[in-house]
Amino acid sequence: MALLYLIILAIVQGITEFLPISSSGHLVLLPSLMGEQDQGLLIDIAVHFGTLLAVCLYFYRDVATLFKGGVASLSGKSNSDTGLFITVLIATLPIIGMGYFLHTNLPQGLRSPELIGWTTLIFGLFLRFPHNKSVQSLSKAKALIIGLFQILALLPGTSRSGITISACRLFGLKREEASRFALLLGIPTILGAATLGFLDLYALGDLGFSRDALIAIVLSFIFAYIAIAALMRFAKNFNFLVFVIYRVILGSAILLWIYL
Repeated sequence: MALLYLIILAIVQGITEFLPISSSGHLVLLPSLMGEQDQGLLIDIAVHFGTLLAVCLYFYRDVATLFKGGVASLSGKSNSDTGLFITVLIATLPIIGMGYFLHTNLPQGLRSPELIGWTTLIFGLFLRFPHNKSVQSLSKAKALIIGLFQILALLPGTSRSGITISACRLFGLKREEASRFALLLGIPTILGAATLGFLDLYALGDLGFSRDALIAIVLSFIFAYIAIAALMRFAKNFNFLVFVIYRVILGSAILLWIYL
């Protein structure tokens, strides 16, 4: 793989994974735009692993809380840490289940540029919901509904973080709280996707990490961490109109390219 393409791929994945603009949509379009072959399963896993490391490091306190809450839940105890763990667990189960189903029955996924154009345009408009509450206000039923919304992220162009933020804001969460919860939900989701990828590589007998994969991990980690920090700072001070505008322009451009 050309080094320049690998660098661009890792940067795009790192930046778009956590911004509400759809990493999968950009990654599907990138090979066509640059005239390159699909990057393959190993690089896909590598860039996702890099972004996973980034979100775990940025939210290390929340990750520790989730871990302690998980241990307490498994031991049948209830404390201040179990609430967030249970909320994240409930909101994650739908996309894990549906993701496994699609991975098993539709291994090539849904990679149509036309679909990406429509999902980029339509779901970008969802970011305009109002907000004023915190994650602690979410009931188990609302967490499940947010998880069901997250299933839509399996359609390239939807954006997992974007649809999750939109669902959170539908229930009145503040921008910063919605962004934080969406990023935390990314940890088990990305981990699940990477695990399925590793199992596929194991089945193919190809677990050797190459120089390209290591470069992809490092670059996607660096740019994902920058993107997370930027999103959290942005969400604290500004609304998401800029992302709505970007998605409307990108989605419209893709549809015009297809239909004209």
